[in-house]
Amino acid sequence: MKKLVYIIGVLTILVVIGLSIFQFVLPTQTKNQILNEAGIKNNPIFNELSKESYVTMNVTEARKNLLGDKWVFTTLLRNTNENIIINKVRLRYNFSDGSEERSYSVDLREARTLPSIATDRIKGHGSAQFINVDIVNAD
Repeated sequence: MKKLVYIIGVLTILVVIGLSIFQFVLPTQTKNQILNEAGIKNNPIFNELSKESYVTMNVTEARKNLLGDKWVFTTLLRNTNENIIINKVRLRYNFSDGSEERSYSVDLREARTLPSIATDRIKGHGSAQFINVDIVNAD
């Protein structure tokens, strides 16, 4: 009996660790691929739990302004799931000296042919290098 309780406890811990890695570590494109291959991409449970996995982005502009004291970003956002509408996206801009998070009100529907555009100017990080942008959350 003790052995069974021990095995169930270990399996529970492994499942929690696996789900945490899936949700917080894997890139969005990898999550989309796993959900597609498993055939559960359009499952309502996954639609609500991980909307950010259905947001694709393309940073079309990442540059310093003329004075060099602000970073200027233009990011194109799309929704790859036809069953959900996403109204808010939170992005994390990563620099060599830290990161900044910004929220954007968007209208991401699968039927839209044009992407939503998120533009921002971020002060600071003048001497830093831009690394990448991550999707933190989508609602």
